[in-house]
Amino acid sequence: MDTRSLAHFIWIGEAAMPPLYQECLNSFAQLHPYWNIKVWLQKDVDKVVERSPYKEMFYRYTSFINRYNFVKYHVLAEEGGWFVDLDMKWKLPIDQIYTDTLRQRSFPQMFVPVRTLPLQSVDTKMNDDMLLYAPKGLLWKLIEYISKREDVDESKKYEPFGPISLSNWLHSNNIDCIFLYENQIQKDGYYCNHLNGQSWKYY
Repeated sequence: MDTRSLAHFIWIGEAAMPPLYQECLNSFAQLHPYWNIKVWLQKDVDKVVERSPYKEMFYRYTSFINRYNFVKYHVLAEEGGWFVDLDMKWKLPIDQIYTDTLRQRSFPQMFVPVRTLPLQSVDTKMNDDMLLYAPKGLLWKLIEYISKREDVDESKKYEPFGPISLSNWLHSNNIDCIFLYENQIQKDGYYCNHLNGQSWKYY
């Protein structure tokens, strides 16, 4: 399977997926008719956690965002492909993002999301989570890195399965990656209405 055309959407919760998210998912599916699209529901998430050699971390860190990112990293480690946020309505296919970005460059190991376009360099605390690509197997190394962190403070919203871990791991391991800046992607018209402010009420 070509992981470049594999997309994962994750819904954690016993309730049915809200219509808003279903609409966003449908907008992606309509623009990617030849992609393999997988939706991970609560029963699938439970299986991911139970088979993880790191599952004690899932239960140790209780915030929703840490548990969500735990599952996200495991799904990408197991299968590779793209993780896509459920709260974006797509206007153009994702293929164009990396086609426009790469031009003459070879396909990288990872595409990494960043919330805003900085003036000079990538702020190591600004990684976002709306769109992440990794080949099968690579993110096991990230999960292992997180498992060995000794400076974890879960009172920080996104720790330890968050932007600091991801950024530090990327920079310390020379991962070949391309940063996808959310404001630039949205400005270029790939998607609209990143609905994060509304979507958190569903969790």
